[in-house]
Amino acid sequence: MRCSHEVLIRGKFGLREMKTKVPLRWRRKARFIDSPVERVASLSGFSKQNFSLHEIWDLPPEDRSLLFFRLMGIRCLKPIRNTEEFQTLMLPAFKQVLHANITVLDLTGFVSFFPKLQSVALTRATIFRISDFAPNLEKLIIKRDRALREDPHNNYLSSDEEVLDALCQLKNLIVLQMEVLAFDMPDLLTLGKQLPKLKYLSTNLTKKIAMNSIQKLKLRKCFKQLKVFLFCSNADREKRQALRRLIIKSLKQIQVVENFSSQLCATNDWFILPELDTPGGSDLRHLTLDYDIGPEPADLHLKYPRVTHLKIDWSEFGMYENNMLQLNSLLQFSNIESLEFTYGMPIPIVNYLITKYGPNLLALYVEDSCPLTDLKFNYVFNSCPMLEKLCLVGKDTWEEIYSFAELQELKLSLS
Repeated sequence: MRCSHEVLIRGKFGLREMKTKVPLRWRRKARFIDSPVERVASLSGFSKQNFSLHEIWDLPPEDRSLLFFRLMGIRCLKPIRNTEEFQTLMLPAFKQVLHANITVLDLTGFVSFFPKLQSVALTRATIFRISDFAPNLEKLIIKRDRALREDPHNNYLSSDEEVLDALCQLKNLIVLQMEVLAFDMPDLLTLGKQLPKLKYLSTNLTKKIAMNSIQKLKLRKCFKQLKVFLFCSNADREKRQALRRLIIKSLKQIQVVENFSSQLCATNDWFILPELDTPGGSDLRHLTLDYDIGPEPADLHLKYPRVTHLKIDWSEFGMYENNMLQLNSLLQFSNIESLEFTYGMPIPIVNYLITKYGPNLLALYVEDSCPLTDLKFNYVFNSCPMLEKLCLVGKDTWEEIYSFAELQELKLSLS
C-alpha cells in the first residue's frame, strides 16, 4: 500500500476487492457551491441547481421552515462577508426559526455570516433574542474551529453581565457549545449554578482561570450534572493544568475535560454515557497522558477505571523516568475502545498496547515522525478485528493488505 498524500475513505471494504487488487476509485468531487441557499437546498432534497433566494418564499411553509433551520448550521465559505446576503437571507431565516417550542438550535452558520465590523454587536443581539424568544432550548450550539481558538494571538469576545444574564434565562439547557465567547471563572460558575440541567459545556476561558478556595468549593455545587467540559484558554499552561486536575478531582461524574483524547472522536458523535453503577469513583472516560497526568503514581487504572479513550503524548510523557512503570499500569484498563499515540512513541510500545487492547479496539491513531516500517497494516487489522477508524501519520511503507476488518474510516498522511 502506498500513499503520498492525505486521504479520507468512508465506507466498508470487502476482502474480495483486496484479493483482486482492484484500485480504489474515488468519487469525483461535487462542484463547489458558493451559495448557501443552493448548498442547503441540495442537503434538504431540493436538488434543483441554481436554487435562488427568491424561490425560497415559493416553497410550502413546512419545506421553507426546514430549509431555514438547516441554513442556520451551514458555514459561510466566502472570505468577504456579504452584508446584503446577511440582511436578506440569514436574518429573516433566523427570525423565522426562533420560537418558544424550539429545543435544538445550531447557529454556527448564522454567526459565520456576520459582517466582521458588526460581529460583536450581532453576537450580543443574537444571544439576547434567543433568551427572549426561545426559553425552552435544550441545546444551543455555536461552534468555532479549535485550531483558531487555541491560537495564542486569538482575542476572544469576552462575556459581560448582560450576556451572562441572558444565557442564565435558558433554564432547560443540557448542551451549551458557546465557542465564540470567553468567560471568567466566576462568571462560568454563575452560569453553571443557573443552568442546573447542564451536562455538556464547550467554551473558552479568559486568562483569569485561577480559583480561590471559595470558588473551588463552588465548583462541585455549580456543576452537579456536568459530564463533558471542553475549553480553550490563553492562560499559562500551568494554570490550565491546575484547572484540569481540579475539575477531575472535584467532579466525579465528569467524563471529558478540556478536550477529547481522540482526534477520531467528533463532537457530534459524542453522547452522554450512563452514570456509574456504584457511586464514589471517577467516571472519567477520556484520559490524556502528557505533562499533566504523567508524573502520577502507576495506579491510573484504579483511579480512572472507566476510561475508554486513551491518548499518550510521548513528547511529554516519554520524558519521565517512571513512564515504563506507568505503561505497565496502562495494560490494566478494562474498557479501552480508542488509542491515540503522538510525537514518536516507540513502535514496540505501540504494538504492545495494540496487542493488549486490539480485540475490542474501535479507533486507532498513530502519529510518528520516524518511518512506520515496524508498524504493519496486517498486524493492526489482525489484532483489531473490530477496528472502524484508523489514522496513520508518518513515513511511507509498502505492504499488501489482505483484510480491512470492519474499517469504515481510513486517514493516511504518509510521505
